Amino acid sequence: MSDPIQQESLTLDDDHVIRYTVVGDLASDKPVLVFIVGSVGLGSFYHRLATHLSSHFSCVYFNRRGFTETPTEAAPVCTETSTSELIPQQASDAAQLIKEIKKRTTSPIYSFATSFGATIALELLISHPHLVNTVILHEPMLPTLLPKTSPERKKIMDAFEAMQLSNQPFSLFAAALLGEEAASAAKGNDFWSQAPPGNFAQAMKEGPAANMYQPAIGDIQKASRKLVLMGGVERKGLPVRKMVEALCEVLPVERRRVYEMPGAHFSFAGGKLAKDSAACTLSVLGMANAGVATSKM
Repeated sequence: MSDPIQQESLTLDDDHVIRYTVVGDLASDKPVLVFIVGSVGLGSFYHRLATHLSSHFSCVYFNRRGFTETPTEAAPVCTETSTSELIPQQASDAAQLIKEIKKRTTSPIYSFATSFGATIALELLISHPHLVNTVILHEPMLPTLLPKTSPERKKIMDAFEAMQLSNQPFSLFAAALLGEEAASAAKGNDFWSQAPPGNFAQAMKEGPAANMYQPAIGDIQKASRKLVLMGGVERKGLPVRKMVEALCEVLPVERRRVYEMPGAHFSFAGGKLAKDSAACTLSVLGMANAGVATSKM
């Protein structure tokens, strides 16, 4: 029997409404796994991964501020938020959702985040460390952790700026960060092409926000006992992989490990790879937390 899927909403402190999906039952005794999506913006990016993990967790994913699934509904672009405030604001949104979840369960709460979502999740952990037991960061957007003279840092920052200033097609952005093969695939799989225009407008703001985000090394190290880092096996040597490796280098020696995730920056969460990625996620969480059951899926 499949787990129930419930569509819910939460009104935040500033009256913004978050729409989220629960795969499973928050009233059960299962631990909770909260997914934070990248600049795709829509939580349904994780749906297949969540369904594969729902026998072990009550899974929650949500649409981030500035994004909508409804073609007739304009996405509320966060024009009132400065670039430097965007990541803290998105982390605050996630924190408020987790606080709401905590009203409904006493189970431990974990988070899985990828790309720009992983940048948000890092800020969530730094700013609200008491809310989550462990956070998995899959290929976070953290160009400021790369050496100032590295070609990867310049390539990433230039791509983010160009994306905002010229509405650069997603395929060109993918080429800069993920390689030419990903760019070719992206031409037929542009996450924003079929979404309301406001989604793309919001995504354009997030690259420059990543360029400005400079978490203190001391804060990262304090949070490190709750951090798990992952990178796609297909992206070794590329700029997107270099950022998670740079984050790894600032952690205490005993925490310096990047676990391998099947697939690439986007492909891990869908299609045939979702089941393998779910098993990998479960295994990694089991190694980080003695209370997470890691029986075969």
